Amino acid sequence: MRLTTDLFAYAAERIPSWNTISISGYHIREAGSTAVQELAFTLANGIAYAQAAVDAGLSTAFHLPTLYGYDSDHEMARGEVGKCGVAVDSLRDMEVLFDGIDLGKVTTSMTINSTAPIA
Repeated sequence: MRLTTDLFAYAAERIPSWNTISISGYHIREAGSTAVQELAFTLANGIAYAQAAVDAGLSTAFHLPTLYGYDSDHEMARGEVGKCGVAVDSLRDMEVLFDGIDLGKVTTSMTINSTAPIA
């Protein structure tokens, strides 16, 4: 984890527009896990990396998990939530996401990987 946070710090100072990390669960499923295990390990990994970045006092970018604009409980999102980021479907999700993090001491940004329909 130290290598990861050192990379975050180096990139933030020298190449700020570079995406220093992308969390993926694809390899976990390929190694023989079930869909539920893939999701659980991917979320645990993402949370650990995000917490390490916050603990180091660095900005953390969060990603929208459902690239097609579906809420995570939508039928079309089944099996896809958490593969490429954290689900934020409501204000409550944001409260849970930032629970225990002093937002006055960290900088956060929200990254959306693709366009989504606007109703």
